[in-house]
Amino acid sequence: MATMARPQGRYEAPLHPPLQFDAEGFVVDPCTWTAETSRMIAELDDVGPLGVEHWRMIWHLRARYLLGCTLLGVRRLAEDCQARDSVRELFGSCREAWRVAGLPDPGTDAKAVMD
Repeated sequence: MATMARPQGRYEAPLHPPLQFDAEGFVVDPCTWTAETSRMIAELDDVGPLGVEHWRMIWHLRARYLLGCTLLGVRRLAEDCQARDSVRELFGSCREAWRVAGLPDPGTDAKAVMD
C-alpha cells in the first residue's frame, strides 16, 4: 500500500471574506456565513448552545431566504420546522433567529413584526 507524503510547510485553510455586520448586528452578506457564525452570534447574544431544533430553524430560514428572500413569521417558522419548542423559547424572538441564521437586515417593516 502506497503512502502519501505529508505536505511540507504550514497548511492554511482557504480564506473566507471577512464577516461584516451592520449597525443592528445583522450579517451584511449572507454568503459569508458559516455555522461558526451562528455559534458566535448565539454565544454573544446569550441564546445558549445551539441544539438540533435551533439548527433546524437556522437551516430552514437560510433556505427560504436564499431561495426567494422570504421572511417567515414566528408561528409559520415553528410550524414549518415542526418545532416542539417555539421560536421565542429557542431564540427569544424571530428577529434573533434571523440574526443567528446569518441573514441580512430584512427591512424596517419586517423587523417591526419580528420582535
